Amino acid sequence: MGKKIDLSVIIPVYQSEQYIAECLQSILCQKKINIEVLCMDDGSTDQSSHIIQNIAKSEKRVQWIPLEHQGVSHTRNEGLKRAKGEYVFFLDADDKVDGKTLAKALQKAQKHQVSVYVFGAKTSDPYHTPFWIQKAFSTCNKRYEKFEPEIFIRERGIRPSASNKLYKRELLIKNRLFFCEDLQIAEDHALQFLTFPYVKKIWISSQRIYYYRIHQESSAVSRSLKDDTFRTQQHFFAMEYVKKEWIQRGIWNKEEYAETFFLCCLDFLFDAIFELPTTEDSIFYAKRLYELINGQKLCESQTGKQYQKQIDLLRQIVQNGEGEKKAKQILSEYKNGEEKKGLSYIVYKVIAPARYIKWIGWRSTWEHYIGKVIKRR
Repeated sequence: MGKKIDLSVIIPVYQSEQYIAECLQSILCQKKINIEVLCMDDGSTDQSSHIIQNIAKSEKRVQWIPLEHQGVSHTRNEGLKRAKGEYVFFLDADDKVDGKTLAKALQKAQKHQVSVYVFGAKTSDPYHTPFWIQKAFSTCNKRYEKFEPEIFIRERGIRPSASNKLYKRELLIKNRLFFCEDLQIAEDHALQFLTFPYVKKIWISSQRIYYYRIHQESSAVSRSLKDDTFRTQQHFFAMEYVKKEWIQRGIWNKEEYAETFFLCCLDFLFDAIFELPTTEDSIFYAKRLYELINGQKLCESQTGKQYQKQIDLLRQIVQNGEGEKKAKQILSEYKNGEEKKGLSYIVYKVIAPARYIKWIGWRSTWEHYIGKVIKRR
């Protein structure tokens, strides 16, 4: 009988010849835990497969598994189906990890039977890292004995990434928790919404174990950073998918989950609507968001009162009764409103999230928000 596998490391590989050796070395350097490294080759045509197979000849922990090219979600799902470890970890081929610190984190998770262990991350270029990535990877030390829906809002490390977590494999398999293969981006985000309602114990660590590389001009994520319309479209697809899954799984029937979903939608989608290149796109997605969050009902709830201005604006656009011309006027007034100008905007957008400044430095925070002020004007 073989030795128990503590951790299955699932690496989706596609055209990753430049980084795959460094990625593998980062996880193989530790010897404290028994791991299997599943290199799921998504039809690479470069030297990635050759590099992996050469490493696998001398390193029995590494497996090269060739697949037809079907995208990162399918590749990860196939790896999850083959995994044998007590825990699973999703590592991207162009990133790397502090393997020794990860091993210690896993030992803690095993000792205390944690369902999901969350940790922080560093990026290759902090000064040009999108702010949502900075927030997601800037974690604090917390422990939860049970999951509560508001954790989705309170703890940013919970979403959107799947790479800063150790998951109990049984948790994912038993509850049929897989990546949505219809999404081009935000598949990680969607998975977190499906997974955490089933979680019993969560540990969050401030240690930055993961190293996220900012690059890859041709990747879907890089495209989304430049194409506001594509990103918004995919993000809506993701949240609509989550809502559909929650309804099918019976999660939606719990009132606190539905309201948390509404707030997450506003948090995730609202600002993006007003950064779209055309007014017509903004109006289209404003109406779509109002429908997604069931705006009328949310506005009447206690939770909705916290987001009264956002909901009122969406409602005005949707129910103005005077057609698209009036909707454009409402939208224009909002974009040019005093709440998005000058000192009030800087206070709202710079001072409020000041706790993140230490993580990325004063310079990058200042550049990020001053750029936002100029763009909004």
